[in-house]
Amino acid sequence: MKRSTSKVYLTDAKCIMFWIPRELYVLPGFTTNIEFGRWCTSGKIVVGWLPGSPKMRYIDYYTKKLDIPTSDTLNGTIKLAVKMARENVDPKTWTGYNPACKTCGLAPLAVHIDEYGNCLDCRERK
Repeated sequence: MKRSTSKVYLTDAKCIMFWIPRELYVLPGFTTNIEFGRWCTSGKIVVGWLPGSPKMRYIDYYTKKLDIPTSDTLNGTIKLAVKMARENVDPKTWTGYNPACKTCGLAPLAVHIDEYGNCLDCRERK
C-alpha cells in the first residue's frame, strides 16, 4: 500500500506547525482537530491560534496537558516551529544541503528528492 505524500512529509518532519485562524463561518478548520489529535503525542508539534478564537478549548486543554508549545501570534508560532525543528535535527546526519526538485524548483524542508531529482509531489503527478 502506498503512503500518501502528506503522511510521508509529516512523519519525517522535525516539527509540525499548526496555525489555526479559526472563523466558524469562513474557515472552521475542524479537520485540524483530527490532525492535531493524530500528532499531539509525537513531541514534534507547535500550535498557534488567535486569542478569542472559537471552539479551541479542546486543543488548549491538550496543549497544556501535553506541554505542547503554543503562541497567540503567527510570528510567534513560526519562531517556535523553527526552534523545534533546529533542536530535532540530528547534527550527525544533517549536511545543511537541501537540493531543489528538478521539476518544480522547490527545495522541500524535508529532503524527499528521488534518484531522478524530483520531489515526491512532482513524482506523484507523473
